[in-house]
Amino acid sequence: MNNSYPSQDYADVIINKSATIDLGNGTYTTNIGTFTVNNDANVEISGPGSVTPSQGVIIDSGSTITLNGATFTSSGSGTDIKGTLQIEGGANVTLEHITSATGTITFGPVPDNGKNVLNLSINQTFPNITNFSSADTLNLVGLTGGSNITSVRWVQSAVGSHTYALQYQFGGGEDWRTAVTSISFAQQLDSNGKPVTENGQPVYYTPADLNSSATGTVVQDENGIYTYTNSAANIDNKNGAINITCFLSGSMIRTTKGDVAVENMQIGDEVVAYDWQNNKDITRSVI
Repeated sequence: MNNSYPSQDYADVIINKSATIDLGNGTYTTNIGTFTVNNDANVEISGPGSVTPSQGVIIDSGSTITLNGATFTSSGSGTDIKGTLQIEGGANVTLEHITSATGTITFGPVPDNGKNVLNLSINQTFPNITNFSSADTLNLVGLTGGSNITSVRWVQSAVGSHTYALQYQFGGGEDWRTAVTSISFAQQLDSNGKPVTENGQPVYYTPADLNSSATGTVVQDENGIYTYTNSAANIDNKNGAINITCFLSGSMIRTTKGDVAVENMQIGDEVVAYDWQNNKDITRSVI
């Protein structure tokens, strides 16, 4: 892939058949308008380079974009996901100004000690995220309601399900709002990378397994449905954001007092986090 385009302000990229694009170490930010994949095409974009469509990304129904280790930033207002967007190999993906979304974002495998990162600007409820695991980070930005976000919760979709709705609340007394209708968790892996089973059945991660800096509360209702409140999520009211980073037990968290094992984090500790919007470190209090 090269970064030579016609002389107009933006050149749209339209892909109608399956292809593999190797970005190498390149940075492609100039003159790319809308990046479109349709016609049931499967397109893999591999990094570690980056590409920035300034007018959005369109994935038609039946089509797939796989981002493997690449940085992909869709900053325009035309993002429309009807197909599948797969994030793997330690890819870092930012989707802003989503106008329509009926498709799926799915997380894939990552290298050792790597993380897949999805920065999702929410101006409407996003429908479906799948295969969320301990190797993934989800940042939801742009949540507005006239006051601060006070609570976040995960609501199980059915008894025994590994799928949850992610909801948030402003002001402590308002109705719960849904950020993501359905987030399904991946099957757990053992220390050798093999899928974990119990009595022949797969064992999936839950919000309680994420071990973020907030442990929250867990309630099971009379129907057997679990709700996890203020679990595995950090709230950043300056940017109207919810940050969900998965940390397994023993993971070291960077704080203002040095690195601390996640299981030893206490309410009031100051966590050092990266503000991807402003390209700087910030601190957040454990709630």
